[in-house]
Amino acid sequence: MKRFFLALLTLPLTLLLMACSEPDYHTLDGNHGDFADLRGRHILINYWAAWCKPCISELPELNRFAAAHGDRVAVFAINYDGIDETLLRQQVSELNIAFPVLLADPAEQLGYQRPQVLPTTVVIGPDGAVLELLQGPQTEASLAAAVGFELPADDEVLP
Repeated sequence: MKRFFLALLTLPLTLLLMACSEPDYHTLDGNHGDFADLRGRHILINYWAAWCKPCISELPELNRFAAAHGDRVAVFAINYDGIDETLLRQQVSELNIAFPVLLADPAEQLGYQRPQVLPTTVVIGPDGAVLELLQGPQTEASLAAAVGFELPADDEVLP
């Protein structure tokens, strides 16, 4: 009977501690969450730097892909240089990055090696496993292919 009451007394504390656990990621726009909560969706994590011309050239493609498929794919950016938040805000604004920008590199916690080539987009499957590293600038079509989506042919796209 004592064990029952002890368990009953510790239950609220256990639930409180579980609710207060630190999220896996934080984004520049103030949001946060757990990658595990994204299971069932693909995750794309794009590594970029302001000095990387191919990174800059692919950003409009990533913006379009995130806008078109954000309900089925979680798209994140991470600055390769690990710059401070003030400079990061400035660069994100100047480059018009329209999808969430992570404040810390998730490579270790998600189980992959930090890329050594820029740009690199990490493709994580709905089960949380890393599927591939896409090196070089990507297009909306190459991103769709990486997650198994079919885009309409150019002549099928409405104006």
